[in-house]
Amino acid sequence: MAVPKKRRSKSKKRLKKQCWRKKAEMQAKIAYSLYKSVAKEKSATGSILSE
Repeated sequence: MAVPKKRRSKSKKRLKKQCWRKKAEMQAKIAYSLYKSVAKEKSATGSILSE
């Protein structure tokens, strides 16, 4: 028979969410900086970013 899992406390839930958000924010910053560098190279050569 299936046994329900124990409930996770609010503090543990918040910590896990906070960690996830921090990772997501870091990935977003990396992606944005990569985009800026690519866009800068494209503008230097004279072509327009089509994607």
